Amino acid sequence: MNRSSADKDYLEKAISLYSKSMIRAAYSITSNLNESEDIVQEVFFKLFSKQPVFNDPNHEKAWLLRVTINDAHNRMRQLKNTQLNESFTDSTVYFPDDDQRAVMAAVQSLDEKYRIVIHLHFYEGYTINEISKLLDIPSSTVGTRLERAKSKLKTILEPEVF
Repeated sequence: MNRSSADKDYLEKAISLYSKSMIRAAYSITSNLNESEDIVQEVFFKLFSKQPVFNDPNHEKAWLLRVTINDAHNRMRQLKNTQLNESFTDSTVYFPDDDQRAVMAAVQSLDEKYRIVIHLHFYEGYTINEISKLLDIPSSTVGTRLERAKSKLKTILEPEVF
């Protein structure tokens, strides 16, 4: 398949703009940096081969994140079904200082349904309504998950005072 230089430039720009967000979204589901990078690579291949049309950059980013999340879920189901589910916690690539590593470790300790809403809201800046559309769940469920996740994180991150 021979692609024009404009197609290649578009793909390079998309990788530059969205890859870190996509890796973080995949990592919030897989807890495995290598798997997350593989998933993102596959999503960019889908973008390049399918060439969907987007209304604007927000639509493009939402599509990429949605496909990344779906692919991460699919990958986890595959790994679970084949008993190959191993977990890596190398978050130093994207969360270099100690405070950020502690927060990421706390987020990673949450159930997946809480991790993904925390990631989309706080790391990607999506509103509750936008997350609702991305995950295809009611806004009230997103709000409840965010509140529960924040409460759990507060318990994990705040030292007990006696």
